[in-house]
Amino acid sequence: MNFSKTYHPTMKCLLRQSFFLVTVFLMHCVHAQDFSKYGFELENFLLTANDNTIVPLLIEGSPIETAQKIKEYGGKIRLQIEELYSIEMPANKIQLFSLEPSVHHIEFSYSNGQTLGDTMLINTNTDSVIQNYLNLAKQPSGKNVLVGFIDSGIELDHPDFKDSLGRTRVLHVWDQGVTFDPNRPAEQYNYGVEWDSSEINRGIATHDDKAIEFGHGSNVTGAAVSNGRAKGNYRGIAPDANIIMVATDFNKLNWLQTVAEAVDYIFTKADSLNMPCVINASVGTYRGSHDGLDIAARMIDRMIKAKEGRSMVCAAGNAGSLSFHLRHELQQDTLFTWFENNPAQWSGRGGFFFELWADTNDFRQLEFSIGADKVTQNGYLFRGRTVFDSINNRLNTITTDSLLSISGNFIAKVQTYAEQSQGRYKIEFAIVDPDSSKYLFRLETRGSGKLDLWSSKSLFRHNDIVNDNLPSLQLFPEMVHYKKADSLQTMVSSFTCLPSAVTVGNYVNRGSYVDVSNTTRYSGVQPGTISVNSSLGPNRKEYLKPDISSSGDYMFSAGRLATIQSAIANNPSKVSKDSMHYRNGGTSMAAPTVAGIIALLYERCPNASHDFVLERLHQYARKDQFTPLTPTNKWGHGKADAFKLIKSLLFYPKIQKSNVNLCIGDTASLRLNSTFKKIQWNNGDSTAILNVAKSGNYFAMVEDSNGCIANTDTLTLTVLRAPNPMTLSRNGDTLSVPLRSGKYQWFKDQLILQQATSNELIVTQIGDYFCRYTDTNGCSTFSDTLSFLTTNLLGAEQSISSIKVFPNPSHNQLNIISPGHVFIQRLSILSIKGEVLLEFESSTEKQQFKVDVSHLSRGNYILQVVSNKKVYHQKILIE
Repeated sequence: MNFSKTYHPTMKCLLRQSFFLVTVFLMHCVHAQDFSKYGFELENFLLTANDNTIVPLLIEGSPIETAQKIKEYGGKIRLQIEELYSIEMPANKIQLFSLEPSVHHIEFSYSNGQTLGDTMLINTNTDSVIQNYLNLAKQPSGKNVLVGFIDSGIELDHPDFKDSLGRTRVLHVWDQGVTFDPNRPAEQYNYGVEWDSSEINRGIATHDDKAIEFGHGSNVTGAAVSNGRAKGNYRGIAPDANIIMVATDFNKLNWLQTVAEAVDYIFTKADSLNMPCVINASVGTYRGSHDGLDIAARMIDRMIKAKEGRSMVCAAGNAGSLSFHLRHELQQDTLFTWFENNPAQWSGRGGFFFELWADTNDFRQLEFSIGADKVTQNGYLFRGRTVFDSINNRLNTITTDSLLSISGNFIAKVQTYAEQSQGRYKIEFAIVDPDSSKYLFRLETRGSGKLDLWSSKSLFRHNDIVNDNLPSLQLFPEMVHYKKADSLQTMVSSFTCLPSAVTVGNYVNRGSYVDVSNTTRYSGVQPGTISVNSSLGPNRKEYLKPDISSSGDYMFSAGRLATIQSAIANNPSKVSKDSMHYRNGGTSMAAPTVAGIIALLYERCPNASHDFVLERLHQYARKDQFTPLTPTNKWGHGKADAFKLIKSLLFYPKIQKSNVNLCIGDTASLRLNSTFKKIQWNNGDSTAILNVAKSGNYFAMVEDSNGCIANTDTLTLTVLRAPNPMTLSRNGDTLSVPLRSGKYQWFKDQLILQQATSNELIVTQIGDYFCRYTDTNGCSTFSDTLSFLTTNLLGAEQSISSIKVFPNPSHNQLNIISPGHVFIQRLSILSIKGEVLLEFESSTEKQQFKVDVSHLSRGNYILQVVSNKKVYHQKILIE
């Protein structure tokens, strides 16, 4: 590769030279700078690209103006999330587009993605869910949940991915790596081909899981959602879940951009199906900032958080035994680290490339330099270094320095590109075609601060950090300042480092198995122990990763059928005894088991937030003899436990109604024993209180504050027949209704008469009387109503005519005189409605009363006389 510029006119030295004369002219160009918003890789790509080559880019800019500029420069927006863009643009327009003020940041990378790759059901405690130890009406199986996969592809013909009728469970496949077919576009994206379930069932879908990846995507999918129909073995966690596969193209330019677009595609499909969705990504790249702050990761983060019922699960990686992370942390000190020459770097010319990352506050007091040491037969010889410099002098510029020996001889061209985004600095360092392959190039830092970098020839074609065969202090005293790489923070970068993503480590699934040749194979490692290869966290911002660990190594799962057949002949240890499943391992296989557990969670809690999912995974992780008691950057919070997690979701809402019998004409108010976010009664009502008047079975489906759903108990209401009507009888001053089993209650003028609860009532006041009868079922009927005004109330043997009342009509005074044998005990004047207006009582046997009625209004009144425990009434008129 060549980092000379063809689109940046201000690189005065580099633009005057051809590819073959770079070295000669660099002798005369010690320090040159050029403003830029993108780094070496895009610069190098544009150098050789045709003008009309369409280049994929990730952009950060203003939400409106940048969109307009993209169109002005002939670009196309593939995905926009606020100020973040996934676009494509002709190569010859990018340099001028980058100079637009509304364009803040551009990301482009050659970095490729890669795969990260029964007993598992027991290890994850899913077998307890399958055996229904929770006594659920329906066994959790992931029904009505969408599980999306970003991987190498899927074996569409494997029986484990079909239902009982032989129909595919795969709703859609987007194969990103095949030639674009405009008749089968995947949403708005103009690359790859989409197949739907109808085309898969008709046998016209030509998709195949990638042979070069040995059916990795099929293995991963099987671990999460296989139904075991092939042979009844190796069932996944969520066998009834729906499946979507995005077959990623690991060799696509700016590969992370296609991952963000795959996430958008899957979540869009889930929304159209009105299903909760969990995405599994057992793929990734070890290169990058490891903080989840790159544009692709931020886009994915926002999509996860955009609505409830979305989660993303990521494999942590399988680099836990490799030392490729380097941290320089200084307090007024000097450190240095060597990097080996990579002969394959820069199209075979050899050299050096790495990126360092630091929070802005951690790097302002640091200075850096690139030096060279030559390895000779007699030891190590320091040759020279560039001048120590700070980040402030290099932001948004590609800077070229000549690395000269102490004697002034040219050693190499050193280029740097520095940028600032999201509160952090990134510096790219590159050395192209040094004058000797025997150099160890060193990164030197001094001052106070902290930086991180990741570099590996095998993982992402950078340079290996020198950790072994180092010289002694006696041989090379400067080694007192040497900083070695470590195997900490070796997890996959970008979206895997997001706090919103579920990152999964891997422990050993089994110790032995029987393969297709009936040979017993032994793993040689203790089942249940963390895999030596499981990558470690935390992310660069010290956020705990992985979140959790699960069963991965030595797992059998559904596989690519052609790969299985080849392995039966050539490597039978990779194939299960039933000849339909393939052995795989690593965090690639651990992650989908957790995705399957989340599918079970979403079946019960379709509106759960990603925060709730993470909280429950963490809280109900299992601890055993192999796991620490507290979270670590190797295990996360412990081992994923499906049974404990699902159990924690259960709640039992009940209908509150003490009486299940209902009488005709009555209304029962049904309410629940708690407050819920949503309520849906089986009659379609969604109110908190349900008023019912019909016989039937009543229950409700409720959603709690966590988005979890449960059904209430069922209440059976019966509407009972009302008692037969009652006839009210009168005998003098006694009212009565027929005697029945049940309860009676008498009323006067619509008011309850206290203690009047038999079938008979002796009336002592005028008014309207009726009786309510309630049978043994609690149903009531009412008698007819009788009104009492001035007629005899207590028998006919005594008539008020024996008492003299005069004058009647009256306007001032009313005289009442009783005969000798009748003594007046109480005298009252009542309104026609029976209201007592005047009342007089006598403690002696009195026979004469004079009552002043001058204050009464004109009208009719009732005179009530009580004598010898009998009551007499007479109508009077006041004029």
